[in-house]
Amino acid sequence: MLFVVPGLVFLAVLRREDRESLLFDEALFLIPGVSIALSSWVALVLAEIGVFSLPRAALLTGALSALAALGAAGRGRLTLPLPHWTWDGRCPAS
Repeated sequence: MLFVVPGLVFLAVLRREDRESLLFDEALFLIPGVSIALSSWVALVLAEIGVFSLPRAALLTGALSALAALGAAGRGRLTLPLPHWTWDGRCPAS
C-alpha cells in the first residue's frame, strides 16, 4: 500500500488533459515511482530530525496522500486514476 497509494493519488489529482496525454506504460511507471519518491523523502526527513520509525513514516505518507486527495476533492479535481490504454496494433518486438 505504501508504494502504490501516493502514486494513485498523484494520477487522480492530475488534470484530465495531463492524464490523457500519458501513455499507459508511463502511467504504470508513475504509480510506484511517485510513491517511492514520496516515501523516501518522508523517511529521510524523519531520520534527519531523529524520529524515524517505519510505522511513523507510513502514517505520515498516508496522511500526506489523504490531504492531497481531500484537497483535490474539495476543488472537484479528484477522478479515478485509470491509465489511458491505447493499442495501435504494433508490437515492440517485431
